[in-house]
Amino acid sequence: MPQARPEFVGRAERGFTLIEMLVVVGIIGIIAATAVAVYEAYRKRAYEASAITYMRSWIPAQEDYFQRFGRYADADDQLAQGGTGILFVPTNIPYEFAIDSDNSQTERWWGSATPRTSGLRYFYIDETGVVLGSTAGPPTP
Repeated sequence: MPQARPEFVGRAERGFTLIEMLVVVGIIGIIAATAVAVYEAYRKRAYEASAITYMRSWIPAQEDYFQRFGRYADADDQLAQGGTGILFVPTNIPYEFAIDSDNSQTERWWGSATPRTSGLRYFYIDETGVVLGSTAGPPTP
């Protein structure tokens, strides 16, 4: 069987041109850049939702602690030691958590979540259960 000479080989048998390959790589790059941005936004919202959920778990735990000890806890490790249902502080999210109480007034406590990375919101909660968020800095009691 005779072989065809290269000048008569059809375009489909030669492969892709450099321009075609660059266009495909460019389109893939645009799609990847968009996907990474969307992924980061979802990840940020997941971190913030985890922080808020953990802070909201302080409300029943603080009430339980108050029933047992006659005052509110001023640290989340006290809530864990008091047997209030808070078993661990979430360490897989980039937030530092703090609880404080006014020991002279047993009916008041507050807590905050401070982000360890930029781009996340600060959160504040108090005995009312309302969570406040701020991008400028930690809200104050």
